[in-house]
Amino acid sequence: VGTSIKDGEPRPPSTALQTLIDTTPGLAKAVIREKLHAYDPAYFQDEATSHDPFLMQAAEALCSTGESKEPRANVSVPVDENPTHIDLDDFISGLTRSTSHFLRKSLQARRHYYDAPLEEDESLEINGLVGWGLKNQLLQSRHFDSTYESAWRQQGLIPSGEFGHLQLVKQVGSIESLLEDLPELEITRIDIKINGIQITGNVPTHPDGRVLIISPSKAPKGRDLMQLWIYQNLISQATEQASGGLIVNIDKQLVETHLTPPESPQITLKFLLQIYLDNLKSPQANFPETSYAISQIKRHDNDDEILFESKQQAAGLKSWLENSDYKTGEGHDPDIGLFFTESALSS
Repeated sequence: VGTSIKDGEPRPPSTALQTLIDTTPGLAKAVIREKLHAYDPAYFQDEATSHDPFLMQAAEALCSTGESKEPRANVSVPVDENPTHIDLDDFISGLTRSTSHFLRKSLQARRHYYDAPLEEDESLEINGLVGWGLKNQLLQSRHFDSTYESAWRQQGLIPSGEFGHLQLVKQVGSIESLLEDLPELEITRIDIKINGIQITGNVPTHPDGRVLIISPSKAPKGRDLMQLWIYQNLISQATEQASGGLIVNIDKQLVETHLTPPESPQITLKFLLQIYLDNLKSPQANFPETSYAISQIKRHDNDDEILFESKQQAAGLKSWLENSDYKTGEGHDPDIGLFFTESALSS
C-alpha cells in the first residue's frame, strides 16, 4: 500500500484490494506499507536504501547538510542513448533553467516544501517576484475572469482568500491600460531535425513574422533574451528565412527590444543541442541572468584586459548575489546552490 504523490500521506487501498483484505482472514497482517516514490526522503534517511546506485548517489548528495568540497554535489546520471525527440518547451527549459531541468528530468526529484497553509484572514504582502509571476500569467491569457483566478489559486500562483483576490485585481489594474496596445500573438509550429534529433513545438510570433516574447519585467531579462534567441534560430532553420526577434516589456509604457536575425542558425542549434544533451547527464554551469549582466559591461578605450575582466567579474558577482523583493540572483537559487557556488563564474 503506497502514499500520495502530492503530500506523502498514506493512500487507502483500492476498493477491490480492501475487499480482499477484509474478507481474507489474516491478510491484513501481511499488508506492507511503502512510500513507493523513488525520491521520497524516507528512503534516504537513517539507513538509505535504493535499487538504483546512481540515484542513490545523487540522493545522498542532495540530502547532505554538511560542508562539502567543490563542486558541491558531483552528480552524474548515465544516459545510454540520446533521445530521438525533444519537445520545444523541454528544450527551452534545459537551456534556460539547466539545474532545475536536470533535477526534474534526469533525477526525477522534486523539492518538498513545508510552508504552513495561509489562513483566510492572514495579513501579508506579496513580494515583487510573486507580483511579476501574476503579471506574466495575465499577459499570457490577455484577459481575466473567475475561472482563471480559481485555476491560479489551485496552482499556488496567488494566495488564498480575499487577500489573494485583491492582489490579483491590483496586478490587473497595473497593466490593464496597456493590454490593448500589446501586439497580437500568433503561433508558428516547428518540426525540425538537428543531428538526427527531432525538435517540435510552438513558437510565439508577431503578425509580421518576427519571434515575439511579452514580458512583465521592466527591462529584458537574460532568460527572456536567451529564449528569444533560441526561438529565432529554430524559426530561421525551419523556414529557411532569417527571422528577427522582439521582446515587449511592461513598464509604465511598452518597451521594445529588437534582435537581428541569427547568422548561422544550424551551427548555433547544434551547439545548443549539445549543451542540452550534456545537461541530461550532469548539471551544466549555465547561468543566463549572470551571463547577461556580464555581457552588458562595455569596454572603454583605456581599459586593459585585466581591468576589463575585473569589471566583468564584479558585475557577474553582483548579479549572482543580488537578493531583493524584485530580483533574486542565481546564487540564491536553491537548485543551482546544490551544485554550484560563485566560483563557478570563473570557470
